[in-house]
Amino acid sequence: MEQLNSCAKDGMDSRFFNLLWAFTIFSFLGTMSEGFYWVIRYGHFALRVGLIYGPFSEIYGLAAIIMVLLLNRYSHKSFLFLFVASFVISSGFEFFCSLIQQWVFGFTSWDYGASKLALFGRANLLFAVPWGVFGALLIKNIYPWFTSAMHRIPKKSGAIVSWLLLLFMVFNIVVSAAAVYRYDQRQNHIPATNIIQQELDRHYTDLFLEKRFARLSKGRL
Repeated sequence: MEQLNSCAKDGMDSRFFNLLWAFTIFSFLGTMSEGFYWVIRYGHFALRVGLIYGPFSEIYGLAAIIMVLLLNRYSHKSFLFLFVASFVISSGFEFFCSLIQQWVFGFTSWDYGASKLALFGRANLLFAVPWGVFGALLIKNIYPWFTSAMHRIPKKSGAIVSWLLLLFMVFNIVVSAAAVYRYDQRQNHIPATNIIQQELDRHYTDLFLEKRFARLSKGRL
């Protein structure tokens, strides 16, 4: 029984660490892909990040792991099925994230209002096409290869590095969210009333955040 519990725990940890690394890697690759998209469209590279520390945009990582969680059981389905499912998931996810971001943090990182294929300016069906292709490739090819590669990493050292990565990403996400939330409070003239707010004001000023987050706009949209 003890051995069975240990195996179950190892399996749970393995799946969790796979998703953690997938989140981190695709957060990075998504940021780089968007940067090169700017090279093609505007002639210069733009690092449009979503977190304070590192070249990460968490929305790409979240989208990837949501697709894995929802679609991995359907990996035997056709490429067309996975494309359509990924198309729908990515559109809904982008729409939902835009609503949450505006409600919680007071700004949105994208506005597709000028596009004829936009859903109320919050999601773009044209951009959902490459997401559909990516989702199908992710489930059919990329994630199976990725999990196979993860299994070849030494268990003990892999677990140590994974836990360190988890601590870093949790810290990064919490600090980034708190700093942007406090930024919105400052735009609404809410004074710092505790040490946490004071430290956020001292370390993450408006100038710093507006430079770090190119899409940051003052005030609620």
